[in-house]
Amino acid sequence: MNARRLSAPVCVRRAHRRAALLLEAMLALALLVAASSLLVSIIRDATGRLDHALGMSEAADLAEGAIAQIEGGLATPETLTGPAQAWDPEAVLASDDAALAPIDSDDLPLMGGAPALDTAWRLEIETQPTPFDGLTLVSVTATRDGRPRDTFTFHQLVRLEAAPDDKVGDEDELVETIRRSEEETARREESSP
Repeated sequence: MNARRLSAPVCVRRAHRRAALLLEAMLALALLVAASSLLVSIIRDATGRLDHALGMSEAADLAEGAIAQIEGGLATPETLTGPAQAWDPEAVLASDDAALAPIDSDDLPLMGGAPALDTAWRLEIETQPTPFDGLTLVSVTATRDGRPRDTFTFHQLVRLEAAPDDKVGDEDELVETIRRSEEETARREESSP
């Protein structure tokens, strides 16, 4: 009977140790699951923020590009309103030495026909008169379809008037001023000993 009494506490101690090990393993597993879910949540949040930042960057590029086209006389607010044109570098850079050659505005729109539309983005362009002579406030809003959070609005004062006809050989005030200055400088050099 003594042998049984001694073995019973030993079995109980072993059972307690096993229970403690099981409890320890369950707590470790619970901590691992909690830490993993927290890490996944942080990664998902960071990925969402990165995606939003990239979307905002693309929207800003589209809005600023539309303003540049309007300023350069390559497009009007009416022609750019709607689906955004997809960027095609091959359309502008047709050859290896395109960067060295002077750019002719007739070559810019697209050499391969009609521009491709990027249906993921839409441009809304509004114009408002300003108190500044010849300047119009142009507001370009780029919005990604299905993701209204990715929206960027760019405002800029733009001269929308048609450029004056400039013919080769025409001289403006600046050219006349430079010529007079050169003539005066030449006269001074001749008259000085």
